[in-house]
Amino acid sequence: MCIFSNLLIYSRIIKEEGDRMKINIGKHVFTECWDGVLYKVLSDYPKVSDNEMKDILDFIAYEKMNGRECEITAERQDILDYVLEEIKYPDKYKSVKRLEIIRECTACTARGGCMTDFVWKRLRSD
Repeated sequence: MCIFSNLLIYSRIIKEEGDRMKINIGKHVFTECWDGVLYKVLSDYPKVSDNEMKDILDFIAYEKMNGRECEITAERQDILDYVLEEIKYPDKYKSVKRLEIIRECTACTARGGCMTDFVWKRLRSD
């Protein structure tokens, strides 16, 4: 199963209410949620795309809805500064359209990324 389809599911299973989730933005092998940390890959490092910003905001909103705060770290200070500034304006990303393929996912080599129509339908139904 695709790693992206498991991100929010995993955070729901693994973390108890009141815990703190972490978002670590960097040059990881792929985006994954492991042991309370969302390791976020940027498809055009060090640039944070609108879709990636929307993903970060969605993750923060989901965690907040479940009683958890998020701590954000990044390998570069300029990335961290950008993300911390942009999360102040979540409405700016509400109308961002999902990409057809999430390229930073390396688990789906046959298609060159995750097919988002499948991933987001699955997340909404879980």
